Amino acid sequence: IGKLNRLTIFKMDQNRLSELNSNIGCCSSLQELVLTENYIGSLPPEVGNLVNLTNLNIDRNRLESIPPDVGNLVQLGVFSLRENLLTSIPMEIGTCTELHVLDVSGNRLQYLPFTLTNLNLKALWLAENQAKPC
Repeated sequence: IGKLNRLTIFKMDQNRLSELNSNIGCCSSLQELVLTENYIGSLPPEVGNLVNLTNLNIDRNRLESIPPDVGNLVQLGVFSLRENLLTSIPMEIGTCTELHVLDVSGNRLQYLPFTLTNLNLKALWLAENQAKPC
């Protein structure tokens, strides 16, 4: 997949993927990455190389963490992580200044990074988490 440097949209829904190959980071033109309903447990740090990405959807997987490298996704507008196993979001998310939709509902989040206040979010979904009062 890493040789597809002109690829702009990559959708791999419902494919029972357990991991995303690190070569995805070589797809420098990628704007939309949709990996819903798989078995992905983690993202490779190389996902941070996808600086043209505007839409990242990893709903209904088995993600336990997000690499801090997502902070490099400065064009990212929509980031959907619904129904995973996340307990935290990296503080580097605060550098994704184009981010206007963040869906982290249905996870195990207790806290959110303070850096979210750096963003101009228009929609933030937090339902069905394990939030604790500040």
